[in-house]
Order: sequence, then C-alpha cells, then structure tokens
Amino acid sequence: MPFRRWWLVPSRVPASDPVGSTGQDRAGAAASSEGLQAFPVLQGVTHNTYQPLAWQALSELRDAVGKYGLGSAEVMQVLRSFNASLLTPFDIRSLARALFPPVEYDFFENKWTQLAVRAVERNTTLGPGDPRRMVNIDMLMGTGNYTRAEGQAGYEPLVQEQCQQTGMAALVQTLQLATPQQPFATIVQGVDEPFLCFAGRLTAAVEKQVSDPAARKLMIQSVAQGNCNAACKRIIEALPGEPSMSDMVGACAKISPSSQQVLAVHTAVQPAVATIVQPTVATAVQPAVPAAVQPAVAAAVQPAWVVPQGVQQQQWGARARKKQSAESVVIDSDKIHKVPLDAFGPLGDGMSAFLMGRSSATIQGIIVHLGLIDADFSGQIHAMVSTPTPPPLTIPKGTRIAQLVPFKSSVSRTEDRSRGDGGFGSTGPPQVRWTAVLTKDRPETLCTVSMVGATPSEIHLRGLLDTGADVSILSLAAWPPQWPLTLAKTSISGLGGTKQCYVSRNPVAITNPEGQTAIIWPHVTEIPQNLWGRDVLAAWGVRLGTDF
Repeated sequence: MPFRRWWLVPSRVPASDPVGSTGQDRAGAAASSEGLQAFPVLQGVTHNTYQPLAWQALSELRDAVGKYGLGSAEVMQVLRSFNASLLTPFDIRSLARALFPPVEYDFFENKWTQLAVRAVERNTTLGPGDPRRMVNIDMLMGTGNYTRAEGQAGYEPLVQEQCQQTGMAALVQTLQLATPQQPFATIVQGVDEPFLCFAGRLTAAVEKQVSDPAARKLMIQSVAQGNCNAACKRIIEALPGEPSMSDMVGACAKISPSSQQVLAVHTAVQPAVATIVQPTVATAVQPAVPAAVQPAVAAAVQPAWVVPQGVQQQQWGARARKKQSAESVVIDSDKIHKVPLDAFGPLGDGMSAFLMGRSSATIQGIIVHLGLIDADFSGQIHAMVSTPTPPPLTIPKGTRIAQLVPFKSSVSRTEDRSRGDGGFGSTGPPQVRWTAVLTKDRPETLCTVSMVGATPSEIHLRGLLDTGADVSILSLAAWPPQWPLTLAKTSISGLGGTKQCYVSRNPVAITNPEGQTAIIWPHVTEIPQNLWGRDVLAAWGVRLGTDF
C-alpha cells in the first residue's frame, strides 16, 4: 500500500513562490517524474512543500473499512501507517471524510474542536519561547484563515506535531464511539492462533481505549503475557527480565500450530488436583459453575504486581507474593460486588495502578471490572466483581482473582489534597446525573418542597425546568395555606403580562430526585405551571451542553 514517507528534496523554488499552481513545487514534480511516490509534506532545505494525500491510499483505506469494519485491527493498522508520517489538519480531515458517514463525521468535528480548545488552554502554561503559545483553535484544526494545506505545511515542527496529535486523537475517539468495544482484558489468544495475530487484535483494542502512550504500552505488554495461550506463556515465562512485545512476538513466532495443539491437549487432560484450594469451603452455597471447573474457581488467580522498568524490584517484591481476597464473598445477584483484597495503598514511589482481572478468572465466570488505584489512596484495596452465570457464587477467602498493573502518572496534581482511604466516588461530588433529552415534551421534574417547622413540613410539586426564569415561581393554588407569604416588592414580567407576586417569608428547600437541594425564597403567584428557575438550577449544578 503506497503510504507517505519523508523525502529530503533540495528546493530550487524561490521563497516568494514555494508552491506552484498545481499544488506541488518543482522539486516535488522532479521527484514524481523519477517514479517516487508523492506524499503530502516533503521536507526541503529551505521550506516544506505540500502534496495531497494519494488517492490510491485513501481508496485502499475505504476498501479496508468496507472489508474489515470501521473499528477493525486492519483499519487501525492503516491509520497507524498514515500517522507514522507528518499529517496536516487538511490531511486528517481527508482521512475522516474517507472513514465516516455524515453523522459520525459531525461528531468527529465536534470532538476535534473540544480537544483543540483543551490544547490551546494547556499551551498558555508553556514557556515564552515555545511557538505553541501563539497557536489558536483555527490553526490546530485548519479552519478560518488557516484552511490552505500549503500554509499548514509551513507550521513550526512543534505546532505541526500538536496539530497531528490533536486531530488523530479525535479520529480514534470517534472510531471508539462508532464501533462496539470489546474490553481488552477479555481478548484471549486462541489455541492455534499465531501470537502476532493475537497481539494485533489486542493492540487495536487498547489503542481505542487507552489514550496515554506509556500506559498503553504497559497495558498491552501485561495483558499479552496474561492472556496468551499455554504454549506461548511457557516460552514467555522463560525469557529473561521483562520481555518487550517484540521479544514475545519473536519468541512465539517459532511455535508451530501442531505443537500448540499438542500442548493444549496435554494441558486439558491434566488432573486439577494441583489447583484445588480449600475444596470444602464453597459447599455452603451451591456453585454457579459446572462441576468440572469448580476446583479451579477456588484457585482463580492471585493478584500480582507487574514491575515496570526503572522501579527497583525490592520495592515491590514483598507485595508481589500474596495478594488475594481478604474474606469470603457471596455473589447473590447480578449486581457488582466489592471484594476486599489482600493489598493496601499507598502503593509507594508515587505509583498509581490499574486493577484488572486475570484471564483464567474471566474464563471461569468471575468478571473483575477495570479499576484505578490512585497514588494517594491509603487503605485496603477492593475489586469490583460480578458474574455472568446465575447466582449464587462463592468466592472463598484466599481466592486469587486480580492483578495490579502499576504506572506513574505524567499529569501534575491540580490540588494538594490527600485521598486517604476514600474510594469509589471520593474524588468529588457524584458525576453521574440525570440527563434531560430535549424533545417536543416539556422538561419537567418532580421535586420535594420543604419548610422547616411548617405544617405540612413538605409537599411534592412537579415543575418545568425553565432556564429563562430568573427566579423560581410556584403556583399559588399549590402553595400550602399555612406557609407564610409576604407581598413581593417587585412584580414579575413575562407571564403573559405583569403580575403581582408573593414571596415566602421563610427559606424553602427544593430537592430534586437525585437528592440535590437548593435553598431559596420562592415567588408565588397565580400561575398554571410551577417553574424551577435559574436560582434552583444553578444550585443543583445544572449545565447545558452537547458533549454528554
């Protein structure tokens, strides 16, 4: 497939006319005449020149989407090849048009704008000599006064790099939302599947779900070791030190399919006696797995530390030996259960960690949901566990189900605050709220209205969420007669005219279905519909947007 490369082309074109009328300079034309592939940005001695993306390359990208699917490993490999060379915003937009239908393309543009806004905000913290401080959103996206691809090719190298990173991030995130995602922890190498094919599927899934390059590399390496088949696992375990993905691919490439099948049969007929751990512990509750795998459930997988390069082994060695469930847990429903582990924070050396299940636990019906252990967390670590099999299911004390993959965050802290032993939402107020989708129906919600010391102490009123109302206005007919009112000093306009209103003498609490409360002195008048105004909406933290 003809993709772009770097060609060092000595320029002979005057600086006042770097690009000809055809969109390519004479040096580029000379290169093309000699049979070299024409690529968008050619780096010259005095200036960069631009040539459009090869039509054949875009055509083959569309063919790959039609043949393998939008989120397939093959399409990700094509994009990876494009991304290996310099891309201008014009090029990235061309790739997006080749990939996405209209609806997905609109989402891509919106996502690109969001990422560009964040990049511009981050650039304000850079040093005064950094050219990215002068970058605006139009430059990053190739819009406004920066639509010409030839001009984009002349950006400073750091600016070009940021343009490409921002645009490709929007492209990949749109791919992620446009295609169903398989949790990468559940990707397992087949018995006779080549390790290279397995690594390709795993890499494609992780690339769409983990944005940080360092964390992505560590995650791919860890999951590949844990989820490979028995033949590859034995070879990888024999490799010295911490083998890289290249080391693993090279070592496993020597395995023939026949040897994999022989080893799989040998493993399948081995007795399970060696893996039995406390076989009588689970008899109190009927296991929810077939009898053939019951002994293996009790010996799922021990949480293990994967030690990254640069961290001394003795710092982690004591914790890497025995990390297991600290008490017996019965999964008696299809909900997610918290299982305490024999592991505690802080992890040390400023390290955070991903908490994820081991492949053998997943195969046996124990699903450990991906979690994040912050560097400032202190206390016992818990795993979030569920089962796809009909409950009940007992996880005995000492069961080994998860692993911690440590990493060091490259993002600085925004505030000097210790998390302590808080977890599962302790970062701040709940971030999952009700969302009202705008339709032809009016956006209404039922709230609890209460007044301390009054009779009745509370009532329930349904009202319209009205962002155009400065204050909340309640119907006089729904207002309890015993709740004191006083004549408002100002009138209310916009209710089909100007009306005289009353105001509550005492503060009133307005609580929405999510438990958020606003304390206000509501206005009361003759009105057929209660209105929850901006005074209440602001106190609830309501915000309008399109990025939900």
